[in-house]
Amino acid sequence: MIKLSSKIIGPTLTNIIGNIAFYKAGGPLGSAYWSYNFTRAMGGSSSQAFKAGAIAAVSAEAFNQIGRAFDGTGGAFWKTGGIGHVATHALTGGIISELQGGKFGHGFWSAGLTKGLNINGIVGTQQGAGWDAVRIAVAAVVGGTVSKVTGGKFSNGATTAAFAQAFNGNEQAKRVEAQKKRYKLYLVARKSALFNGEGVGHAFIGGISPGGTKEAWGFWPGSEDAYESFVYGAGEGVVKSDLEEFNKALDGNGNYQLLELSVDQGQYEQAIYTMASFNTPNIDYGLLSVNCTSAAVYSIIQSGAVGSGVKYWGSFIPDDLYMRIALGN
Repeated sequence: MIKLSSKIIGPTLTNIIGNIAFYKAGGPLGSAYWSYNFTRAMGGSSSQAFKAGAIAAVSAEAFNQIGRAFDGTGGAFWKTGGIGHVATHALTGGIISELQGGKFGHGFWSAGLTKGLNINGIVGTQQGAGWDAVRIAVAAVVGGTVSKVTGGKFSNGATTAAFAQAFNGNEQAKRVEAQKKRYKLYLVARKSALFNGEGVGHAFIGGISPGGTKEAWGFWPGSEDAYESFVYGAGEGVVKSDLEEFNKALDGNGNYQLLELSVDQGQYEQAIYTMASFNTPNIDYGLLSVNCTSAAVYSIIQSGAVGSGVKYWGSFIPDDLYMRIALGN
């Protein structure tokens, strides 16, 4: 089967497809198993096949781990597609090239430049087996070409680049597409006139759907005298739309501070539902009962996006929440 496939689509493409498929099925051992049998089918000795299997297993797992590590959560060096990410790809490519019997520089430039060109940016991050295959093919052509131009073997550069895309680049593409489906949830505080802000201050929650639809809701006193209602309590409160204020906050108005959270649809809807529940009769608005700040903070907590023990949750008035968000504590 391996020989027949190699005659039809070529040995390099056969090796790439087989390696990726067997790694997906059995991890590093699957990749090693494929490479051993491929090398034997191509006429290699048993020792050469064992070596090829070991290199394939290490290569696939190395790029897989690199993809997991460079997810942008550990600082500037760990930024996806950043200098650290590209440099790590280049270094790994150089080591693999030497293990294959080539020169470090050939693999270094092939893997580094392929990553630096950002195949996901060229092809896109659309999901599906077809799109994954296109990205792998483009990476293989780029990596093989760079390897050939720098004096190495096209097949070695193509295979290494294909591995990098399959076990790293395509996983990053999945994360990018998943992020596009995330909602943005905001805890917003407006400072009062006592701090050169507006009125008595206010806090609310806002949200933006993946499609860009915005909404914002806050708990308000039922009385026209907001200050008196806040301090003494003046009957039931009411939930109102704060979209106008939310737009001001998003536009960078200095009277507002925003805490942005990336959440899934369930967490987003839970926050909105919790805020809406404050419209229930018999919930009085006041400092000693429920006010805009406590309602907003509680809604964020109930979303499940953060824990109740983290910063900001000790706030009970808008000005305090404003300062906490501004200072990050």
